[in-house]
Amino acid sequence: CWLTAQGPFAGNRALLDMFFTTGGVFDTSVTAPTTGDPAGTIEIVWRDCDNATLTYNLNGLGLTGAIEAQRFLPNNIPLCEPLGQMVEG
Repeated sequence: CWLTAQGPFAGNRALLDMFFTTGGVFDTSVTAPTTGDPAGTIEIVWRDCDNATLTYNLNGLGLTGAIEAQRFLPNNIPLCEPLGQMVEG
């Protein structure tokens, strides 16, 4: 069992519903995954092209918290920076 998330984003923020998911093998069509019961929510807020905060609430497991995320590969920064200016302006 693993967690998957899906939902909309607007500007620098995404509010996603999380689900318990079973099956599936990364990068293959063998054993397609099955999305099951709701697990909670996750909100991602990008502060800039290199940093974001993920805040999660896993209702069924009684887990809440926040994780600071940081880019570790410098790809797509030339695309990210102009998009960030559009969101801020």
